[in-house]
Amino acid sequence: MDEATDPWEDAPAELAGYWHEGDARWGRWAWQILASAGTVPTMLDETHPNYTDHLITAAALVHLGNSFTVCESIDDLEPPELSELISDIALGRHAERLGLHSEHWPETRYDLGAVIVCDRMPTVAKALAREIGMSRLYADLWAQRIEHGGYPLADHLMYDILNSVTSDKMIAWEWLSALAGHVEQSDRFSPSR
Repeated sequence: MDEATDPWEDAPAELAGYWHEGDARWGRWAWQILASAGTVPTMLDETHPNYTDHLITAAALVHLGNSFTVCESIDDLEPPELSELISDIALGRHAERLGLHSEHWPETRYDLGAVIVCDRMPTVAKALAREIGMSRLYADLWAQRIEHGGYPLADHLMYDILNSVTSDKMIAWEWLSALAGHVEQSDRFSPSR
């Protein structure tokens, strides 16, 4: 990928620091897929009127990438902390608009941000699956666990990932399938470009 077109170049350092298990290269690739579909802008831009929404989508991508690598124990994995990236007012407005709230009392900035990211993650997974197909999404996510030349994956690598079935791969496929669900063309993800 050309550094000049890196959509994460201007992303807050706090977000980039959340790539624990996942591969930031996958995040860049996934963002480009969503941008090509017109779902998000090509670059994160803090002057954009929908910057809050774009940060939530970026955080959901990070969480999806990290979560896929540990899909058996996702409940233990914390999503990126939005409270470091988004003002309390913007976070509260976004949650209110979506009808989201934390189960914890008293509700904290962190808890609310986690609920928002976790709520967006399945929508992002569906949008990616709709654009590139469930098998390609699965292979791209699985490739985070192995050494490879980057994204898009070479056809032979995708073939190897999809055709060497293991119990770990079956668990990961079931997790992703449950997350993304049945993908239809009518499942439009439009967080306002």
